Amino acid sequence: IGDVFNKNTNILDFSEFRYFVGITEIDDYAFACYDGDDLNHIVTPSLWRVVMPDNVSSIGIQAFFGCCNLTYLTIGKGVLSIKDAAFQDCYSLKSVSISNNVTHIGNYAFFGCTSLTSITIPDSVTEIGHEAFRFCHNIDSVIIGKGITSIGYSAFELSGANAKTVYCKAIYPPTKIGGTYNDWEAFGTNISNLKIYVPRVSVEAYKRAWSEYATIIEPYDFE
Repeated sequence: IGDVFNKNTNILDFSEFRYFVGITEIDDYAFACYDGDDLNHIVTPSLWRVVMPDNVSSIGIQAFFGCCNLTYLTIGKGVLSIKDAAFQDCYSLKSVSISNNVTHIGNYAFFGCTSLTSITIPDSVTEIGHEAFRFCHNIDSVIIGKGITSIGYSAFELSGANAKTVYCKAIYPPTKIGGTYNDWEAFGTNISNLKIYVPRVSVEAYKRAWSEYATIIEPYDFE
């Protein structure tokens, strides 16, 4: 699809993506709404909804960067990878449906999506990149599927006044990626209003692996 729609301020709804049966990848910067290399000059777009067709397998780097009116996003069943900063600074994004075939969520993928209040990572995802959901201040609930094997530093960095809850279904604690031993902080540093629930049989393993969160890790009986 190239970058033919880059900075197009007239597109409102791309649910019609499903008719683009020949598309297998949303290219880097395809719908990006910033002005050249100046990331401080955001071109205000009108795009508010995107429904990916099932034949798309990859969403490129900064593909929808800065689409500040994008509110609803459905990622098709064929998508395997959401690349770096694909939806960064889509700060009106309220709803994201990630299909159960995605295996990789890149660095900064949803960085700064401040209207998100919850996120569910399907069991198919094995890796979440660093700062993937950083500065998504209004997320109160995170569900991480049982397939996860690694999480990058500051991946969520949950903040804000509301209580935050993380459910991580993986039996084995996901590996820390990036940062140092003391500043991985995938879920932020404000642990006073944060709870992390993990499989009952894995509580001690998580407390050892995620020692910075040991005091707020609790058992949960997942189905």
